[in-house]
Amino acid sequence: MERWRKPVIPAAVEPDNSSTMEVGVRRGGVNWTLEEEDFQRVKEGRVCLKCMEPQEVPFPKVCSLPGCGYPIKAQQLIDLGEQYKGDKWLGSRLNLDEELNRLDEKHYHDNYWTREHHIIIPRSVKK
Repeated sequence: MERWRKPVIPAAVEPDNSSTMEVGVRRGGVNWTLEEEDFQRVKEGRVCLKCMEPQEVPFPKVCSLPGCGYPIKAQQLIDLGEQYKGDKWLGSRLNLDEELNRLDEKHYHDNYWTREHHIIIPRSVKK
């Protein structure tokens, strides 16, 4: 598939009352988080900021999608500059050691907690 034809698929879509994205563009009540490659295509004018339609040539006068009509050449970089809010981390905020410790504690709690008496049996005592 030619790069310009590749559809933009958001990495995450979340509701947002402020109508502003963490990465990318303003959408009515929705944050679209884009992969770096797709966001780069938006910055290069190869994807319409309004409808996310791929464009055959960078920065056409208006979007090629019938019914959109967004003025990409005149407005896209201006709007992007106003709406871009930075990068957004996707995934766990814990580092690997913290996550392993958390899982170890959960395993210990799940396997050694006696629900009838609400006590935890010390690790040195075997079941």
